[in-house]
Amino acid sequence: MAQPDFDSIGPLAEAGPGTWILSLRRKPGAAYGLFHWVRETGKLTELAAPSGAHAVQPAIAAARVPPRRFPSALVPERSTANLLCLDAKEARAVRMYTQDAAQAPVLLGQAGVERDGSFYVEVPADRPLRLELLDGAGGVVRAERGWFWMRPSEQRICVGCHTGPERAPENKVPEILLRSVLPAKMLPVAGQR
Repeated sequence: MAQPDFDSIGPLAEAGPGTWILSLRRKPGAAYGLFHWVRETGKLTELAAPSGAHAVQPAIAAARVPPRRFPSALVPERSTANLLCLDAKEARAVRMYTQDAAQAPVLLGQAGVERDGSFYVEVPADRPLRLELLDGAGGVVRAERGWFWMRPSEQRICVGCHTGPERAPENKVPEILLRSVLPAKMLPVAGQR
């Protein structure tokens, strides 16, 4: 891609389709300033050129509408935690467990897994947890053998059972969050410890 015929430094910021904010200088030794560049026309407009300083690392600051399909973690009074899984495709349901005072497994509940492999559950914080993924007949497909803990108000998002970054799910809103942004409750029964 042809670029403006000036020295550039640092990252650029996309201002819109085919337009960028760049940090450029007109000649060696001069200060860097911020310029708006329209690729199609080649038009270059100086935005900021502070005297005695460089203007680098442009960033777009604009009002925006927060995304609707992202569960908020900003609930400091919540004493539970949320677990969102993006890709447990071989499963049709998830079953969550905790432990009782004698360290015996206690079933917290079971929730469905969406067609894309996503599920979203609310679990007790500061308690041992483990999960099992079930097939359509209720058989265990995968199961955590060890226990894990989550903190109050924690939002944990996992890609899927031991999936590496080379097998990450598609970058899209999980089906479970299209259906509801409220997690399935997997909490202990009152009096159960």
